[in-house]
Amino acid sequence: VHVATGDYTTFVVSDSGDVYSFGCGDSSSLGHLSTATEGQVHRQGSVLRPELVTSLKQRQERVVQISLTNSVTWNAHTFALTDLGRLYAFGAG
Repeated sequence: VHVATGDYTTFVVSDSGDVYSFGCGDSSSLGHLSTATEGQVHRQGSVLRPELVTSLKQRQERVVQISLTNSVTWNAHTFALTDLGRLYAFGAG
């Protein structure tokens, strides 16, 4: 199990490579799918319990490491490295 925490978010990578996240979801920093349409701000709100990051699960790759950045201006980014050497990113911008 791997845990990564930021100022307002927490990520957990299970032994099987599944990623769960919770905390403040502004800037899409938790990785949960958003229903906002193009041109809209992606606000996901707070997630109070760990939720599976299905966008990574759909890749059918095992996540081996997760890293994140937070700043006071909410430019949060999250990076997930898989066992195949692929790097996925989500968050602000």
